[in-house]
Amino acid sequence: MQESNFPYEIELTFAKLSLYPNLVISTIKDGVLLQEDHIDEFVEIYKRFYSHRNFVYIANRKLSYTVNPMVYKELGKVPNLKGIAVVSRKISSLKSASFEEYFSPVPLELFENLRDAKIWAKGVI
Repeated sequence: MQESNFPYEIELTFAKLSLYPNLVISTIKDGVLLQEDHIDEFVEIYKRFYSHRNFVYIANRKLSYTVNPMVYKELGKVPNLKGIAVVSRKISSLKSASFEEYFSPVPLELFENLRDAKIWAKGVI
C-alpha cells in the first residue's frame, strides 16, 4: 500500500481499525468477546496491508470487552508484528492486559494514553 493511502479505516462487525504506515490502532466494540476467529480477520488484514513492513498493534481499550488470551497464539502467523500496546485509563483493563502479556509472542506494553503508546511503537519498529 502506498504511503499516501494512510490512514486507512476499516470497520468490522466487532471493531474499527485505523491503519498507518507502521501502526494499527484498534477500537473493539463494547461487549465483544475477542476470539480466535476475530484474530483470523485481523491476520488477513495485516497480511494484506503490512506484508512488506514491520508494524505495531495498539489496542485502544476505550470500551469494555473481553479477550480470550488464547488469541495471542494466532499472532505467530504475523512475523512482522513487532509489538502490542494496550491503552486504557481503566485499572481493570490494564490488569487484564497485564495477564494477557504472558501469552503474547511479541513485546506487550501498557499505557494510559495513545501518545505514549505511539512513542513506544516508534522505538519498537
